[in-house]
Amino acid sequence: MDLFSRMDILLCPSLDDPMPIVCTEAMMLSKPVIVSDHTGTASFIEDGVNGYVVSAGDPVSLAGAITRAVKLKATLPRMGMRSRRIYKKHFTTKSFKRNVKNKLLTLVKG
Repeated sequence: MDLFSRMDILLCPSLDDPMPIVCTEAMMLSKPVIVSDHTGTASFIEDGVNGYVVSAGDPVSLAGAITRAVKLKATLPRMGMRSRRIYKKHFTTKSFKRNVKNKLLTLVKG
């Protein structure tokens, strides 16, 4: 938790990671993330709005996102608040229960 408190953004350029918990924790703590398009988290990120998505295995894409984050450092707190909204909508216990219930109802009705 001490490390999270000292960071501006989390970098997770995994080549294959279905849903990295560290990204969920970062969003919970209002930290934006830089993720590769081979992470499950990428499906929740709107590039440049609530985080950055880079091409997996592409160092130029990764360098570009890091450069944008550094140049636009003043925008990172606002981006972090937007990433917190992702956490609240999809990953809290309450939202998880709601999403499971909705899926089950869809299966029963379908």
